[in-house]
Amino acid sequence: MSAGKKATIIITIVICVPMIPWALIYLGALFSPNPPLPEIRYGEFPFRLEYEINGERFIMEDTVVCEFDGIGVDGGRGKYLKWKTYLADGTKLSNRITFGQ
Repeated sequence: MSAGKKATIIITIVICVPMIPWALIYLGALFSPNPPLPEIRYGEFPFRLEYEINGERFIMEDTVVCEFDGIGVDGGRGKYLKWKTYLADGTKLSNRITFGQ
C-alpha cells in the first residue's frame, strides 16, 4: 500500500470515528416514536408585571401567545414538541427576560 493511501485511510479514520456517537444519537432520535401531539395547540395568557429599578416603577401589561409549531429533534432531548411564544403586540419571546427600557 502506498504512503498516500495510508495517509488517506488514517485521515478518514481520524475524521469519522469521532462522528460515530453523534450519528448514533441522531439515528436513535430519528427512528424513535413521535411524542403525542397536544390537544390544545394555541393559548393566550394575559399578564401584568410590576417591577421597580433604582426607585423607578414600571408596569407592563400584555398577553403571551403560545402556538404549537410541530415536532423538533435534537441530540439532547430527542424528539420534542416545539412552541412559538410571543407577545400579542408581536414581540418574540426568548428564554431571557430583560427589564428596563
